Amino acid sequence: MPARSKFPRVRRDLAVVVDESVTAQSLLDAMLGSNTSYVAEIALFDLYRGKGVGDGKKSLAFRVLLQDTQKH
Repeated sequence: MPARSKFPRVRRDLAVVVDESVTAQSLLDAMLGSNTSYVAEIALFDLYRGKGVGDGKKSLAFRVLLQDTQKH
């Protein structure tokens, strides 16, 4: 069971433009491996290629849920 907190979760969406060779999983692994206690969840919710994103690039959008469970 996740730790409880009196503070609500905060949702932030983060989009990054990366080379086609960069996998979403490698970015997820790096973010999850940062060992940040206040990150409750990270998930990929969009992959975009097209107008506004350069050739050989893609945009990956992640939903990040933050919650401080250390302060009570």
